[in-house]
Amino acid sequence: MTSNELTIHYKISLLECAKKYNVSAACRIFRISRTRYYQILGQFLKYGICGLLPKPKIPNMPNKIRGDTEKQILDFVNEYPTYGPARIANELRVSTRGKISYSSVGIWCVLKRNGLNRKKDRLYRSYLSTGSAVTLERIEKLERPEIHIETSRSGQLISQDSFKLGYIKGIGQIYTQAAIDCNCSLAFAKLYSSKTANTSVDLIRERVIPFYRAYGLKPERILTDNGKEYTTHRQTGIGKHRYERYLSGLSIKHTLTRVRSPETNGYIERFHRTLLDEFFLIAVRKKIYR
Repeated sequence: MTSNELTIHYKISLLECAKKYNVSAACRIFRISRTRYYQILGQFLKYGICGLLPKPKIPNMPNKIRGDTEKQILDFVNEYPTYGPARIANELRVSTRGKISYSSVGIWCVLKRNGLNRKKDRLYRSYLSTGSAVTLERIEKLERPEIHIETSRSGQLISQDSFKLGYIKGIGQIYTQAAIDCNCSLAFAKLYSSKTANTSVDLIRERVIPFYRAYGLKPERILTDNGKEYTTHRQTGIGKHRYERYLSGLSIKHTLTRVRSPETNGYIERFHRTLLDEFFLIAVRKKIYR
């Protein structure tokens, strides 16, 4: 017999004793007060057998984050909804000079109590609080690449890709063209309202080439996917695509990834996620862009 069954058996015996004799006799036999008896009787009449089960004990957590401190944490989360528990803990420790210093587990408990332990819930709450007119499409998780890129010098390999960040009311779709040096992780990015060969060339011409020239370097190879902004899918158009002609004019080798294999270019794919979390999702919440 379990402890719950023993508790129910004890209380039923008490009620039957009071019915057979009287309340005073039952309380004397079971050594309880009349107040306690009527509490048990009330629970039985209201909930039946379930009312006789012992109430679950809520543990007293002396280290629980409370009051103003929890509010400061939630305010910070509202400002930076894309940060996870570990980063929130680190950022708060630095910004408050140690006044708010908790582990990532403690921060997660605060998020869990307030229904914010998932990033999409934090984003939803943050956007509601500012009345933002931005709608974001679902960002699918990218498979973690298994291929490790090895380079020996800066400019040896640059990954480039385009990415649809989202939609801003009154402006339309927002795209980014981004490129990252696979040797030193230096990244370049620009925002556009379209995704074409012109925007692909513009990033290289306006950001990448001037930077490397300033340091006496030259990009050697650029890796992209098979998007129409980087190459043509027509046999008769090989070598005539504007982006490919531009790279050829600079003596930069152009390499394409395998079809439907974004993990081949995982370096830039992961940077898109960083750009989304560190910039776009926060920037569009703080300001209305026209």
